[in-house]
This record gives sequence, C-alpha cells and structure tokens, in this order.
Amino acid sequence: GRRQIVILARPSGHGVRSSMVSRHGVPSEVSVFGTVAGNYLVELAWSDISIQGSPFSARIVAAPVHGPSSVVRPSPLDVATAGQPFNFTVVARDRYGNPHLEGSELFVARVA
Repeated sequence: GRRQIVILARPSGHGVRSSMVSRHGVPSEVSVFGTVAGNYLVELAWSDISIQGSPFSARIVAAPVHGPSSVVRPSPLDVATAGQPFNFTVVARDRYGNPHLEGSELFVARVA
C-alpha cells in the first residue's frame, strides 16, 4: 500500500489542522496549527506504525487579546443609576474565541 504519515490531535482534533512538507516523497516537516486552547496529544504514525516518542504532548494557549472578540458582562451596558457605581467585567478573548484567564490585560473604559 501507499505509505503516508498520519497526524491525529486529541482530545477531539476540533480546531486543529496539520500539514506536512515532503522532500523526495519523504516527510521532512510536520506542522500542527491549533485554534482551540487546551492540552493535546499529537499522535504521529508512518504507514500505521507509530513514530518513536509518539504521542507527543502539546499545550495550545490563547493567542493575543483581540478586542472585537472580547465581551462585556453584563451586556448591554445601558442602565446605570446616578450616584451609584456600575460594575462590569471584560472577558478578554483571542481572535478564535479562547478566553484569557491570567487577568493581565489592560482595558480602558471611557464614559461618554
């Protein structure tokens, strides 16, 4: 049969793409591109035989904060009482919707 490399990312593979570069018909470089943050096992096999060391652990973390993907809670921010503080939370997200959980992002709120 035809020899090929198989790349499988777990837990589900959802949000993970992979690609391979071949030179003279032999795989020389494998790339895994993830958009869903989390811990994964990446299994590599060549013609149904696991590559040494496979599966490999990989942790995909959130990309940089993306303002248009971030949300404010409660939403909408349209009711406040004069003389009273109005509290809200900004949930920072990357362009793929992954939340930033560290809390180190700086946001500026302007009242108009």
